[in-house]
Amino acid sequence: MESGNAQTAGRVCVFCGGSPVTSEHAWPQWIAKYVAEDRATLYRVVERPGEEPDVETLGGDRYPFTTTVRCVCEACNTGWMHELESTAEPQLAPLIEGRTTNRNGNPWRWREWRQSVAATWATKTAIMLEHVQPEHRAMPDQFARLFRYYMRPPNQQQVWIAHYTGTQPHGFYHGPLALFDRRKPGEPEVATGYAATIAVGHLVFRIFGHTVRDGPVSVPEGDVASSLSQIQPVVPSAEWPPSLSVDDDGLHTITLSMQIP
Repeated sequence: MESGNAQTAGRVCVFCGGSPVTSEHAWPQWIAKYVAEDRATLYRVVERPGEEPDVETLGGDRYPFTTTVRCVCEACNTGWMHELESTAEPQLAPLIEGRTTNRNGNPWRWREWRQSVAATWATKTAIMLEHVQPEHRAMPDQFARLFRYYMRPPNQQQVWIAHYTGTQPHGFYHGPLALFDRRKPGEPEVATGYAATIAVGHLVFRIFGHTVRDGPVSVPEGDVASSLSQIQPVVPSAEWPPSLSVDDDGLHTITLSMQIP
């Protein structure tokens, strides 16, 4: 990761609370080695009363590898975040490039360690991308601090991967969720959840989470289930590519399906 010299007074790091914060790329720079530099689009997933969920574009398109945010400190940026990127790059690069077999010509089979690295990277990246348009963040405020403390996504979060064959190689879709079931005494009547989709090259991450202990889970069905491989909670072996690849319509379906746990 690269760190700029710009500093913003009064802001603190979303991960550790330290200051000052520096300018940091929202999309990791190493991705540019494996994909064409097409524009990236940010979307907000919205639910309107009495209507199906839909997506709205936030702020138009932008080049992913020049888009920066000011929400992390230099210690985090050059420390654990740099280590995570260095670990994740060799694991994710073949999938971003769209390779469907390993060097032996067989489908990829990810064991628990690679699943954990990928899910952690996706969570960190989603937090960063949310700060491109911070007024539309969906993840709870305390989430980034807890993520940094435990150095892994929360137990209440689920992550899947999908193989993308559409025309827009970079995109970020996210939105809040209102969770009403499985409440426990003392919990709010409407618990906060979040959903996000990250498309990078030929790799898509689908994220669903909340902060409610023993809260609801997302259960993909039909073609959505066939297009996803779960990596969090980890499974004995995650398959790449999944049995069904997704085009632009399929990516849209995956994104909107996250809104209904």
